Amino acid sequence: MKAAATSVGATFVDHASDFQGKAICGDPESIHGIVSTGRSEADNEAPNSSMKSLHPKISGARLYANALERTL
Repeated sequence: MKAAATSVGATFVDHASDFQGKAICGDPESIHGIVSTGRSEADNEAPNSSMKSLHPKISGARLYANALERTL
């Protein structure tokens, strides 16, 4: 990803250290695991998992924002 970003003149923001120990199964968990309950209207019908699966929670979005702010 870094090579792709720099090849077009963009700045790569490395957020890996922000998520250390906080990703799926972390403490606190900042990325959703597989979500099968609390589905929204935009989700496909069961038994498919929710679109929330493997995406950041609010705390995860804050971690991404921290990395971006640090870079800016």
